[in-house]
Amino acid sequence: MIEKDLRMNRPYPVTGRPDQVYQLANGLHIPVEGKNRDNYYVYDTDIAQLSLQAWLLRHNGMPTAKHGFVAINNRQTGKRRAIKVWLMDDECCSNLVERYLDVIECRVLPEKKFGPKCKACGHQMIC
Repeated sequence: MIEKDLRMNRPYPVTGRPDQVYQLANGLHIPVEGKNRDNYYVYDTDIAQLSLQAWLLRHNGMPTAKHGFVAINNRQTGKRRAIKVWLMDDECCSNLVERYLDVIECRVLPEKKFGPKCKACGHQMIC
């Protein structure tokens, strides 16, 4: 599956679009997220993104493996490397969605983080 929208309404209205999803011979699905970077570093946000994609897959009737892959295209070398990551469970995914809803509905303030991921955050103005 390539860039197909996945949706769920319960327990939260969530929509996502995995870059790629591979199905193993045993029927399990594995999400793959592509990134273009200057290094082969995996961020916690990458793991969260893949975990939420796997969560959506399961809610759409597609069982998943406990891992996914971040496929990083190195901008400097042009080489691609797939890095295996262990995904968060359903409870952690629910907590992430609840936290996100709390932030966008102004029930809590986001926690200030530092580093390159802050520059791309849509909530940096209220940090």
